Amino acid sequence: MQLQLPRLTARLVDARSLAQQFDAAITGLEAAERAAHALAEHSPEGTSHAYLSACDEAGLAIRDLLAIPVLSRPEETYLAEGGAPVPLVLALTALTDQIARTLMSAANKTSATDRTACLAAAHHACLVTKALR
Repeated sequence: MQLQLPRLTARLVDARSLAQQFDAAITGLEAAERAAHALAEHSPEGTSHAYLSACDEAGLAIRDLLAIPVLSRPEETYLAEGGAPVPLVLALTALTDQIARTLMSAANKTSATDRTACLAAAHHACLVTKALR
């Protein structure tokens, strides 16, 4: 998983069309949700709250994005490969930060209804980043 997060971040940066941006954001948020869940499962007793919060926020961001009618769900799946928590957290925060920036940019290029969903998903992506810092 840790090795996939920088690739997902780069995919967000490279996305040119709205469809590519939305697909990359959904894929990144799904990876963020799984990574945060894995971190929560493997964290020391009493320290999982931030990871569970990040997991919840990523799920909410996904839900908000799936409300966009023109969005097509990506087919790629990123499986957990393990790794040290600190590098994984850093890669995860870089990914969710880029997701938020991409969605904020996409919000300015779309209709009012889609803009609302983009901004809500960006907000939750920011909360994932905040929970992990």
